[in-house]
Amino acid sequence: MLPLVFLSLAVRPALLRRWMSLTLAAPMAMLGRRGLVKSVFAPDPVPEDFAERGGGLLGMRSDSFYNASSEIAVVNRSLPGMVKHYPSLKLPVGLIYGSADPVLSYRRHGESMVGKVPGLSLEIVQGRGHMLPISAVERVVAMVQHVASQAAPQRSATILHPPFAASRAS
Repeated sequence: MLPLVFLSLAVRPALLRRWMSLTLAAPMAMLGRRGLVKSVFAPDPVPEDFAERGGGLLGMRSDSFYNASSEIAVVNRSLPGMVKHYPSLKLPVGLIYGSADPVLSYRRHGESMVGKVPGLSLEIVQGRGHMLPISAVERVVAMVQHVASQAAPQRSATILHPPFAASRAS
């Protein structure tokens, strides 16, 4: 089932989706942006600089609407085939969810993966919402580092450790 916050993206057929992206998507996004962003971040506060520094304005572009809507149009057809291959994954996988995420249920989308993906690292951040990469930076970085440490070394890969991620309270 499509989370309520994404319902406006469920547009078929492709021609209607393209028309909406070029005509209505940006004005609709401008009208509903505060409520939408607040609901996606809930229960965490929305950073004051999210629109500019956090990339929130990019979500109002016509192409952003069209691409997200196109993904939603095919996900139910594509996902079952992908799920069949989860047990054969041979790379480390990490999932991190907020226990209070109003968009994606950690039970449905996180805990349900345990046993389907070999060696899955799952972390549930108590009392936090959907936008963990912004609201709980340190926890997300720790998960990425944990998953990266489980990966087999690659000769052509360079692991960077710069302090480029602006820290936010976690």
